[in-house]
Amino acid sequence: MAESASGENCQCQTRARRFADYIRLHATQGKYISNDNELAVLKTGISDFGIGLDEAKGVLYRVAENRSLALQSQTEQLLRALLTQISKKGVITRDDFFDTVAIYRKLTHDAVEKDEAERRVKVMVQEEGIKAKRLWRRLGSRKWFNRIET
Repeated sequence: MAESASGENCQCQTRARRFADYIRLHATQGKYISNDNELAVLKTGISDFGIGLDEAKGVLYRVAENRSLALQSQTEQLLRALLTQISKKGVITRDDFFDTVAIYRKLTHDAVEKDEAERRVKVMVQEEGIKAKRLWRRLGSRKWFNRIET
């Protein structure tokens, strides 16, 4: 029985190693993995390599960390926390918004274009219930924010 358990463990480790190799090959296209690609990679790990979801995520995160790959899901999770912290009274300034866009691009190794990063940060701001601050007190506009297409 002990041999069976160790043999199964070895086989599981082999599948995990093969899956890690698959991720490395999949990531040779760049240093960024979008949510769609992450989901596809995880599905492949489960269906083709026969490993569980938690193990597939663990392998993916380990490879991402070792290879300095940016995962969209982790990047956006981090930026949501940042947005919550920097938005005073539920409002974000223009400078803070564009600083967040720059951080997004930096974390994704500039794999995401500026316009796309602005769009994604705007969506996060809206989902978090944060409002764009007017440029001037009462008479100012939010055109800087409204111009960004979602």
